Amino acid sequence: MKQRVLLAIAAIVAFALIVTPAMAKSTHNKTFRGEVITARDDAKEVTIKNDKTKTEILVHWSDQTKLAGAPLKPGDHVEVTYSMHHGMNIATDIKVLTDTKTPVAHPQ
Repeated sequence: MKQRVLLAIAAIVAFALIVTPAMAKSTHNKTFRGEVITARDDAKEVTIKNDKTKTEILVHWSDQTKLAGAPLKPGDHVEVTYSMHHGMNIATDIKVLTDTKTPVAHPQ
């Protein structure tokens, strides 16, 4: 009986070690272009509004995020590459666009 319980526990632990990292990784990067509405360096977050669709998203960044043209400020036009992690949009790349006439894409 004890051997079955230990075997069951070992199987659960092995399953968790295999499945959890695979679930934590997000391979679906999205791109969003728009104007910075708010930027908070202290919270590492930026709100961006798409000019065409008027959609707003809140994106967080980390020390691993590539920031081109930082610091971000309201009025900047940016292109953000991000993915969803634990219910939050986490940026992998943020670029300030120098050509503000760049077509604004829908979020993918």
